[in-house]
Amino acid sequence: MSLVLSPELSEDEKLYRGVLEQFWDYQNDRPSSALFKDSNGVSVDRCNGRRPEDCVKDLNSRRSFPRVASISVRDVTHVGAISIYAPVANNPYHCEIYDDSEKNKIGAKKAKLLRDLIEKVYVPD
Repeated sequence: MSLVLSPELSEDEKLYRGVLEQFWDYQNDRPSSALFKDSNGVSVDRCNGRRPEDCVKDLNSRRSFPRVASISVRDVTHVGAISIYAPVANNPYHCEIYDDSEKNKIGAKKAKLLRDLIEKVYVPD
């Protein structure tokens, strides 16, 4: 039996994004805005009531990330982007962040604003 989650994302829900080395801004010790630029939208995992460390562990079970960042659905909405629940076969927590309902790729200004609103960055053990 597969896990079934509510399609609704609450404003307070955290979204987790793995950060590869090429998307890390070492000079400012944070992700670069490129983390939020993808022609297909930005793939993230929703928290859905899990502990942050469980979200990080689950994300890293599918691909090893040196860092994992989180941002709230509220902050995504605040910059004018949208968060959509989009589960996939091997990941019931999968969501996407899009520029808006018409355009998947997040524009440069919104990508910088999202980068600036990242609340926590985890370095997995």
